Amino acid sequence: MSDVTFQTVDKQAIFDHVVTGLFEQGGPSIGKMIDSERTICLYRSEGRKCAGGHLIPDSLYTPEIEGRTIDFVLKDFDLESNHLALFRALQVAHDTCSDTTPGRKSWADMPKSLGKKLLEVAEEFHLNTNVLSIYYTP
Repeated sequence: MSDVTFQTVDKQAIFDHVVTGLFEQGGPSIGKMIDSERTICLYRSEGRKCAGGHLIPDSLYTPEIEGRTIDFVLKDFDLESNHLALFRALQVAHDTCSDTTPGRKSWADMPKSLGKKLLEVAEEFHLNTNVLSIYYTP
């Protein structure tokens, strides 16, 4: 599934790839930006990726994109996609479930809230939840 990127045409493939990546990595992608002491969601951190990070090819990733929205990342890479709304929704699902306050929420608490938010994304975009059901049961 590593060939699923922002340029993938099939929105179901995008959803399945991101869902699998988020649950298989064992935690959220959070950390500090190079020039900040504030903890935030990052595209990549400590071997983990956020929803958008799972769609950025290794060949295009640089730490300089951290802190930028998906819209700007696509523009930076001169990429276009018909699924920007889906990318945003997946990113919001990750970011709102990733408490960036150290010690406040463990990964053990997050799969349920992440699963619920991803289920909402699937419903909004009329996607099947077969892959999500491997990791989350409402």
